[in-house]
Amino acid sequence: YIIIQSKGFHNFLLKKNVPSNKIFYIPNTAEEFYKPENKNGKYDYMFKPGINLLFAGNIGEAQDFNTLINAAKILYEKNFNINWVIFGDGRLKQKSFDLVKSFGLEGNFNFYGSFPSIEMPYLFSYADALIISLKKSEIFAITIPSKLQSYFACEKGIIGSVEGVSEDIIKQANAGYTSKPGLPENLADNIIKFCKLSSIERGELASNARKYYLKEFDR
Repeated sequence: YIIIQSKGFHNFLLKKNVPSNKIFYIPNTAEEFYKPENKNGKYDYMFKPGINLLFAGNIGEAQDFNTLINAAKILYEKNFNINWVIFGDGRLKQKSFDLVKSFGLEGNFNFYGSFPSIEMPYLFSYADALIISLKKSEIFAITIPSKLQSYFACEKGIIGSVEGVSEDIIKQANAGYTSKPGLPENLADNIIKFCKLSSIERGELASNARKYYLKEFDR
């Protein structure tokens, strides 16, 4: 038997001549500490007044950080003052920071490095929305990144630069907004849409994410 963590792999394996009755879908879940938490005062200094968008995870080729930074530039030029809060490391972290600096966006980006996983739900609690991004790729389009389950479990609205299965899940859950990879203009438009939501509407997106997690991904 072959266990797949995303339904997107089913057709992929059928094309490899794997019999359908050998394929079983068992999605990943998240550790039990990923759950809604209240703000912890010791992290106050990391967040600013206004909209805080949080990205957590590896900063590498797969995460297509250029799209995020170019979207941030578009928003800045449209006078949307967004705070981008970045947790994680990776081989493109310095290159991403250099691009931020070249655009004059140092005041909008904060790179805080890696934190223990168990602290992430407390950091997520400060965010208005959580960011997920993946570059355009056949494999990424059929993969559910484990980050998505963690985000959903913590009851936060999602803004995604993704396609395929991840895009479908966010839409099915009605948990946020998505745009295709590599399209910073569309990502910026979705962030503007999110900014214009009321606190009640943002709360509904977050609640939908948590409900979907409990229905589809809970251990």
